[in-house]
Amino acid sequence: MPIRNMSCSIPSGNIYIGPAGSLKQSTLPAGAGFPQMNLTNNDNAGTIPACAIKYKLAEKVLANANARAGGVACVSYWVEDCTVTMDIQSQKASNLAIALLGRNSFTASGAVTNEEKIIEKNAVNAVAPNGSVFVPLNRVPDWTVNPVVTNLAGSTTYVLGTDYTLGETGILVPVSSTIVSASSPFTTATLRVSYTALDTLRTDALVYTPQDVSILCDGFDRATGAPIQTWIYQAKGMADGMPIVADDYLKFAMTFRITADTRIPFNAAAPVSQYFHQLRG
Repeated sequence: MPIRNMSCSIPSGNIYIGPAGSLKQSTLPAGAGFPQMNLTNNDNAGTIPACAIKYKLAEKVLANANARAGGVACVSYWVEDCTVTMDIQSQKASNLAIALLGRNSFTASGAVTNEEKIIEKNAVNAVAPNGSVFVPLNRVPDWTVNPVVTNLAGSTTYVLGTDYTLGETGILVPVSSTIVSASSPFTTATLRVSYTALDTLRTDALVYTPQDVSILCDGFDRATGAPIQTWIYQAKGMADGMPIVADDYLKFAMTFRITADTRIPFNAAAPVSQYFHQLRG
């Protein structure tokens, strides 16, 4: 079957990201010693509406000194930089770790007993008037089950809706609460919170340097239906930031710098890229 003429193309597909060490080049000449890639070590990155390879050319110009009008006698170009950019919108654990140079830890749902919190009330507080204070919890709470909040000794149980209210990930101690009365300049108290926690993923950010990854797009053309595969062998990068509050779907804007995979030997007679290739059907 002949290769389709793609005069119009809308590329789409699934992006797989994995450690570069798991990538094996499959398009080398026979006997090169690189078996087929095993995608079990590569993770589907989820919804990525845009992914693009960009490269920058360096230019070296020799002026024509032999002509009255000047001009250019010689010009040379070479690739100075090569990157792949993408907007990752799936907030799955592996994406968070890559984007935030982070480490993930998971804790299954269950009961949390007597989590101790020291709270402080300020008698003069312009942000939360009259000493109201938010108390964050260590896990993500399941508020379908009411918590139990007591003093440190456990002798006093505080009343939901009077002494405290529920936030998304913690409790709010209002001005009228008997947990602690505001005085100048501030007053502290220790309380205990027992609650039911949801499955909780914690990502500690900026704990690792960027790691080499492989990036593969198992794609298709929306305009023609033709399959397209784009394979980036080795790249390294991170997100340019992390949205905390947004009015649109959250995304990580990622930039990876593509480097040469030197495991792929140079063959002058039939050059094979050390950077990336694309297959089209």
